[in-house]
Amino acid sequence: MAMCHKRMAKLSGVPNHQGNNERNQGNPVQLVCTEQPRSLVVEVDPRFKSHCVNAVLIRPDETRYSVQMLRDTGALQSLVSSEVLHNDDFVHTGETRLICGVTGDAMSVPLVDVTLESPLCSGTYLCGLVATLPAGIALLIGNDLCNEPGVAHVNVVTRSMAAAMATKPTEATEGKEVTDTLEAKPNEEVRVEQSPDKASPSEDVLQDLPSLFELSHSVENLNREQLIELQKKDPSLASIYALVDKPGHHYLTRSGVLLREWCDDVSPPSAAIHQIVVPTCLRPKLLHIAYAIPAAGHLGVAKTKARLQRHFYWPGISRDVKEFCRTCDICQRLGKGSSPAIAPLHSIPLVSEPFCQIAIDIVGPLPPCKDSGNRFILTVLDLCTHYPEAIPLTHHTAKDVAKALSTVFSRFGFAQEILSDQGTDFMSELMQVFLNEFGISQIRTSAYHPQTNGACERFNGTLKSMLRSLTEKFPDSCYEALP
Repeated sequence: MAMCHKRMAKLSGVPNHQGNNERNQGNPVQLVCTEQPRSLVVEVDPRFKSHCVNAVLIRPDETRYSVQMLRDTGALQSLVSSEVLHNDDFVHTGETRLICGVTGDAMSVPLVDVTLESPLCSGTYLCGLVATLPAGIALLIGNDLCNEPGVAHVNVVTRSMAAAMATKPTEATEGKEVTDTLEAKPNEEVRVEQSPDKASPSEDVLQDLPSLFELSHSVENLNREQLIELQKKDPSLASIYALVDKPGHHYLTRSGVLLREWCDDVSPPSAAIHQIVVPTCLRPKLLHIAYAIPAAGHLGVAKTKARLQRHFYWPGISRDVKEFCRTCDICQRLGKGSSPAIAPLHSIPLVSEPFCQIAIDIVGPLPPCKDSGNRFILTVLDLCTHYPEAIPLTHHTAKDVAKALSTVFSRFGFAQEILSDQGTDFMSELMQVFLNEFGISQIRTSAYHPQTNGACERFNGTLKSMLRSLTEKFPDSCYEALP
């Protein structure tokens, strides 16, 4: 196809040998131009038109031309299209950033500086450069550039949110949706850049304050002086300022910033770190970053608190973290962890003949009897009628248990099955010979699982309660009441 004579003739404007001279005369075809003119207008998808605005892009050489901008209230990063714009329309910064699309796949995009004038925002902004955007769209404006209120990401109101809104009614504003009452107001939100999860010295924390805090929906950074001013104006921190540099307390000021010296329970005192004491207006955003961003992953209360305490502290941080995690809408809708599988129910086989199956167990050691020296009780329970037998014993060796069982068998006959735990007195060789001689099969409970012999264990509890009621009046002869 690449050597087709018709195609080559159309590209070069030279007549071919098939008699196309008439069609080409007076209408010469020039070589294809790969650069689209600036005046070329591509129709925007009708679904996006209501969200698009005209903007003026200012190139580095101060020339201007009009472009179409799409406002996306669900985007956290503004983007520009390399398909519409050219390399001379912006300035490459040499940096990259990871973004995540609707498919959930992360991709790295280069960052460029773009200068705009538009009704939504005006100035020089940092945007990601992608290969393509919807047809006719040169820029996609996210929430990092546009300062208008964001749209609620959920359409449900939890019980905790409804209770909070009932106690603290807010002004109804037309066109705004109800958002989580735990989130801070737009002029109080603070964005904290992600930093390595390690305890940094107080000097490093203070030096990184301009990059740690950034006022939401604004290009103005929250610097050290603004943080100090917020700390001093916060009434909840007034009592902490009174404890600065006091013996026995761990509060101090460094370069004017209120800090707290803290060390966890497992680290040595030399590993203490300095936490920034956070004013009230910055706490909701920090809680959101430590719990709800994709890197946090909606973990539990302990992990969220541990992530915050690496750098920050405020009075009542444990209560606030617990309440924030407990009232998370996403976690309430999705649930935490998978529910354990429910075992299917089965009918218990009925024992139709009395003393056909019996359960045995040992109670003790108990306070010794003064006359007989009995300290143990062998309990025998008929699993058909739940008729109990209780035989006092001085010791509960296999020989003693066999003699006691022989008295029961002499009155009620030999049982077909005996249910017992795996005690040495029931599992000894003597007991196995005794049961084998009389043709009795033994069923053993699971190790460390007395619930298998639940009926006999429940009778043991009732028996001990009855004996306790007799010890005050008959301290040395309570075993005589067993029959």
